[in-house]
Amino acid sequence: MQKTTYLHEELTKEFRQNIENEVWTAHSKIPTEHELCGMHGVSRITVRQALGTLEREGYIERRQGKGTFVSQPKIEQPLGRFYTFTDQIERLGIVPSSRMYELRLLDASPEMTELFHLPEPRQLYFGIRLRLADGMPVALEHFYLPAYLFPGLTAHEIEENGLYSTMLKKYGVEPDRAEETFEAILLNNTEAELLQWENKKPGIRLERFTYSKDVLIEDSKAVIRGDRYKCRIQLVK
Repeated sequence: MQKTTYLHEELTKEFRQNIENEVWTAHSKIPTEHELCGMHGVSRITVRQALGTLEREGYIERRQGKGTFVSQPKIEQPLGRFYTFTDQIERLGIVPSSRMYELRLLDASPEMTELFHLPEPRQLYFGIRLRLADGMPVALEHFYLPAYLFPGLTAHEIEENGLYSTMLKKYGVEPDRAEETFEAILLNNTEAELLQWENKKPGIRLERFTYSKDVLIEDSKAVIRGDRYKCRIQLVK
């Protein structure tokens, strides 16, 4: 029993290093269980234990009828200070982009008027965009912005320059504080299709209120693929 456990742990470590050192690259198909047994001289149960550990850790994913593939690395988001999706993605060496599905003006409800303290004519921008990392969908975002602060805002500007960058460079409004809540969910059909993942797979719902000099400038709700994102919080006594 101890020998089997030792082999399983050693094999897991080797497979993990193969992925981290890019011997097995993201999206690539790894050798079959039968091939791995022959390569390492171990039983199939030992290989399955090692692969099972890596799957739980998010390093690999099994695709029915196709084999086992290396997962794309997760985006790790440290919490505790203000951040933007674009800046965090770029720090990880990943290319960020977005695809706007909708941006339109609408009359604000009494609740949204009160939330944003809107002056007349009490209008909001409503937008839907897909956030991508290296061209792969990561998050689907719905957002509201107070129209009086960003007159003439276009979907093209958001796609090309980013929302927060456009706020600052075109309108002189700098996001400097945010409040966020996270909730575990299962993706519905529409979310799964747009995020190119399976229905009922786990995801994260992120709600964010963004401020500039204590003025609310954004109310956004995003659904994030559970396999692409993780949060890190440092706690100090």
